[in-house]
Amino acid sequence: VGFRLGRTFFLEFPEGHYLYGSEIRLRSASIATLESIEENKFSDSIPALLDHLVSWNLETSAGTPLKPVLEDVRAEVERPVIRAIITAWYEATTGVTAPLEPKSSDGQPSLEAGSMELSLPMEVS
Repeated sequence: VGFRLGRTFFLEFPEGHYLYGSEIRLRSASIATLESIEENKFSDSIPALLDHLVSWNLETSAGTPLKPVLEDVRAEVERPVIRAIITAWYEATTGVTAPLEPKSSDGQPSLEAGSMELSLPMEVS
């Protein structure tokens, strides 16, 4: 018996986000799909998203379930909504779960509390 590849992700959005409360499940993306997303081929990303969609609870403006069909999505969904879903899916698939720590400073020495003098290394002979 072999090992079947393919993880499934439940996308969650923070409170206050316009997709908060949505229930979106997607299968993991292949390297080729990720490369297409990385190259910012937005028009290619929507069909890829729909191909990997397991389920969602999105509705049309009339309150009916939104079918995961390209024509319906293009007719009903705003670009920022799809972009947010694609971004969350990409981050889940690649394992990016939180922003990285801030980059280090430019290397300038820090001042010690209460002191305005800098400590400079000195060579002793």
